[in-house]
Amino acid sequence: MMNLIKIPFLLLIGLLFITSCGDDDECTTVCDSDQILDINCICQDVDPCAGITCAAGEILTADCDCVTENTGGIPVVSKSGIVCDETWTKDNIYVLQGKVVVKEGCTLTIEPGTIIKAEDDPGTLASALVVARGAQLIAEGTENEPIIFTSITDLIQPGSIISPNLDEFDNKLWGGVIILGRAPISAGDGDGEALIEGLPAGETFGLYGGD
Repeated sequence: MMNLIKIPFLLLIGLLFITSCGDDDECTTVCDSDQILDINCICQDVDPCAGITCAAGEILTADCDCVTENTGGIPVVSKSGIVCDETWTKDNIYVLQGKVVVKEGCTLTIEPGTIIKAEDDPGTLASALVVARGAQLIAEGTENEPIIFTSITDLIQPGSIISPNLDEFDNKLWGGVIILGRAPISAGDGDGEALIEGLPAGETFGLYGGD
């Protein structure tokens, strides 16, 4: 987990670390197909804000409220769901709402100096950028123009490289950047591929591993 990532030359890869019920837990709860079982054996909606669309200039909070983001006049572009063959530019601030997925066969390019903020969602609902197998992420920052991934609570603005209100102790605020590949793995069931935790069964964009 991280709240602020400065990327001089290469994108740092964050891990979405989500705890689920282990084999030793005495949890027999069965969730609906659109829910996830959390560590407390409670079914949580995958996206409680599904169907809510905010007006231009507004962002969706973890409480499913549309609010105006104070960005000093910088346009805010909200992102959710699938993205394909897009370029994110430094003249915008991008906001991840839930899981934003670069699907197989698609490329996401991020310009140097771009700031990406993630909604402050809890647990399995944590906002994250997921690069599926067969997709590409091109993100080459520089020393003077790093690509910054951070939390929506960060007041940093384009042109700055230091947060005015967060530090290294403000962590676990979002889900990270997840890049999935086809390298062989040793899954517990003997299968050559597995699904990352925190996604509903059947979401193929969350698969990693291969032959």
